[in-house]
Amino acid sequence: GSPEYRVCKFFDFYTKSNYGKMAGIITGLKEESDEKLAGEIRSRLSNIRCTGFRIVGIVDQAAAVSEVSSLLSVVVNDEAREIEVKSRVLFQEDKVSCNPLVRGDSRGQWYVLNTVLYEIERKSMII
Repeated sequence: GSPEYRVCKFFDFYTKSNYGKMAGIITGLKEESDEKLAGEIRSRLSNIRCTGFRIVGIVDQAAAVSEVSSLLSVVVNDEAREIEVKSRVLFQEDKVSCNPLVRGDSRGQWYVLNTVLYEIERKSMII
């Protein structure tokens, strides 16, 4: 798959409030079970409902790193907003090894860096 495909899957799961599936796609700097990570995602994003999204830009920054810009339609406190977020996507061996691979290597997958959670929160709260 491609980095933009993984970002689309991530946001598709977000529109369905499927935090468990989101946890399977996201990576960070610490090892956590998908269940614990799903709980963290739920606590951060459950009050920010995503009703739609679209990809607006892709920048391949390195063989194993891309940045995907997306416009999210969100509802916060019954107010609809559109926010732009950037998702850094890493091609690596697994979620926790931080072992980057050259895109296309059969051992790798794309993972969305967990910083996207903070960006969604921050951009959604701006009035």
